[in-house]
Amino acid sequence: MQTGPTMRTRKSQKRYIDGEHGLSTKECPFCDLTNKDPREIYEETEYFYRAENIYGYDIWDGHVVSEHQMIVPKRHIATLSEMTHNEDIEYLTLLKSAELNGYCAYTRGIHGVTKSVAHIHTHLIKLDDEKQIKGLFFNRKPHIVLFRASNR
Repeated sequence: MQTGPTMRTRKSQKRYIDGEHGLSTKECPFCDLTNKDPREIYEETEYFYRAENIYGYDIWDGHVVSEHQMIVPKRHIATLSEMTHNEDIEYLTLLKSAELNGYCAYTRGIHGVTKSVAHIHTHLIKLDDEKQIKGLFFNRKPHIVLFRASNR
């Protein structure tokens, strides 16, 4: 369970754990997304995919999440510092476009304690501006997240 600014409801967390998205195998879940992954790919560039996050968050920074996508490099790299100059340019272009379309961007560093996949990826999160979390109860075991969102 992610804590802090990101959370999944019990149902979403169960889907995440049940899906395991390749974490229990030696195969990377993000390598070759077009051939083996059920997520929708919204955009494919020379070096990256912009794809649906099928295990997205439900809460981010105190708001309900309305959309959750990811920018995923096509080649397997573990850190942003491994990107080539051309990948840097394309990545920044994708981030700028996402920001203009209302997304917040978040990337966990290689030493992040909640990082679950060694293939670097950036979360693109669009918040529901009308649904701010007013009350939240979280219990880690058993996994329970109760919240009340109210319209502004």
